[in-house]
Amino acid sequence: MKHHANPGSSRIVVLDSLRGLAAMIVCLHHFLFINNSYFQVYRGQSWYDTLFYISEFNKEAVLFFFVLSGFSIGLSLKNKTPDSPETINEYIYRRFKRILPVYVIALLFTLFSGFMMHQAHLPNYSAWNMLGNVLFLQTADIIEGSWFIPYGFNGPLWSLSFEFFFYCFFPLVYLINRKYLGRINILVKYAVLLALSVAAFAVNKIFFVPYFAFFSSFIIWFSGYLASRTYLKGETYHLLFTGAFVFGILYLAAGRHFLSSNTLVFICKGLLMAAVFYLITFFSKSATAQTIFKWPVWVLNKIFNYVGKGSYATYALHYPLMLMLRYFHVNIMVQVVVILLFIILCTTIEEKTIRWKLNMLRLNYTAFFFRRFNLAS
Repeated sequence: MKHHANPGSSRIVVLDSLRGLAAMIVCLHHFLFINNSYFQVYRGQSWYDTLFYISEFNKEAVLFFFVLSGFSIGLSLKNKTPDSPETINEYIYRRFKRILPVYVIALLFTLFSGFMMHQAHLPNYSAWNMLGNVLFLQTADIIEGSWFIPYGFNGPLWSLSFEFFFYCFFPLVYLINRKYLGRINILVKYAVLLALSVAAFAVNKIFFVPYFAFFSSFIIWFSGYLASRTYLKGETYHLLFTGAFVFGILYLAAGRHFLSSNTLVFICKGLLMAAVFYLITFFSKSATAQTIFKWPVWVLNKIFNYVGKGSYATYALHYPLMLMLRYFHVNIMVQVVVILLFIILCTTIEEKTIRWKLNMLRLNYTAFFFRRFNLAS
């Protein structure tokens, strides 16, 4: 994982390329799904079957976003640990500044699409559902008992509430670990976190609370963060990720036959992905690995890096556009051109919004938690 954007930068170019690849897989899946009736006649043809097979990895692409998100947070923090009101406030400000502008644009663009398609009167576009999305409480509409669903049929918004939770929850976990759990072995803490993740899932089956759903997937994001510690500090977690890998394999191979759950499948696939990512991270600085990965990384960067720079905006905005193109019966090839141009525009949108100062977000978020949990050093 070489290829920094500039000397001394913590930004790894290939991470943007991987985000771009994941975003394109999600877009491909939704494009085929939305235009399913058109593509039915092509079933059985090798080019379509190949595209359809690739698109079926859309859930894995979202999981990969979670792992990359945790890894990227670790890179961005470096030695600036979130362990004081000042550092946590800066951390939260940067996270809010990163996620909120594009998210607000996505909600407004979704509302606009609802008016364009004469659907704004439907419950998905209600003010109540908008409020739930503004508060990042939406979960996928297939989840039984959901409090709120993604606004206005913009399905991908479900995962952004998870991301927002991960960002906000991480400093609290870090502080509690530093204050009370510092002497406990990381393997034990990770096993407890995994057990709590499964327990939160079990509780949600009885009484649904969105925060339990978010927490169940936190371990995937946190695994990405641990991989960043390996990359930056050389810390090793071989037993931890081996255990995560074995747990994932055992459930997917045998456990799902006794306890079938899409959520547990989701968690286990995320653990497997995080374990593989950790392995690659561990070996990434060796000369042999850099030789092996040199050309694949070069190709990946050439094809997907530019898209990756706008992957968040692409992910949040593409679905309403695709719905409108289908609603107005736009020719399929014209759709492809419009979508590709829109993806290029998304990179500009994301780069512009990142530069916004948004000083109104600089608030004191942490004083209460330091007092409530006695977290001061």
